[in-house]
Amino acid sequence: MPQIVAFTIKDGSAVPADVTYGLDNIQDGDIMLADKRLSTRGFWPTIKSVLSLPNKQRPNYYRVTREMTYPLVRTTNGVDAVVAVNREVRSLFISDKSTAQEIKHMIALGQNQGAHAMMKTQAENLEKFFS
Repeated sequence: MPQIVAFTIKDGSAVPADVTYGLDNIQDGDIMLADKRLSTRGFWPTIKSVLSLPNKQRPNYYRVTREMTYPLVRTTNGVDAVVAVNREVRSLFISDKSTAQEIKHMIALGQNQGAHAMMKTQAENLEKFFS
């Protein structure tokens, strides 16, 4: 069973800053991590990780879903409020026939494709690829 620890990742600033996500909640083996720098819980960016076991719809597949939320906090007349929430959701569907190395390949490929300049540009500029 993996240990649950706080971890630090870089944000998207011009000079990337370290952001630490610590345990906020654990329920039925699913975890919620949060960046707790802001005083109000509803303002915290979060990362949720859920493991779904094979079931009738997916009899030979595990699903690992990670959801990151980033509340957009704005101040109006001295009052902070969440005006919207950006989300990223990634799901890995892992066959029960997979070896440990095949799972590692899938995780690495998923992470690396998301970090590739071409893929980042589409999300950053909100433009479709040329067809």
